[in-house]
Amino acid sequence: MQANLWQMLVAQLVGTISYSATHSVATKEKVRVRVHHYQLADKGVEFVCEPANHGYQVMTAQRSGVKCGDRIAFHTPSGHQEYRVADIEYYCDPPDMWIAKLWPYS
Repeated sequence: MQANLWQMLVAQLVGTISYSATHSVATKEKVRVRVHHYQLADKGVEFVCEPANHGYQVMTAQRSGVKCGDRIAFHTPSGHQEYRVADIEYYCDPPDMWIAKLWPYS
């Protein structure tokens, strides 16, 4: 299932964002986590996601508001995969385009 998901190097983004709450272990505070949902669609913004060494994925997309610690959820006809944004860098032009390192979310 995961191999089929990552064979799609270019797909379309459907712009949905949801929120969930998690607790910070050190401070026992509630921390707001954004979940960005990506799925195949006819209209939307393109994104590229490729497997890298050591089990993580590298994703490039154009959408503002994605930050370290957020989650990326991929929805395809073959299944659902969720990843945590471990590192992200925004490009200068366009300012909402970024590249990120994603680790499987567990």
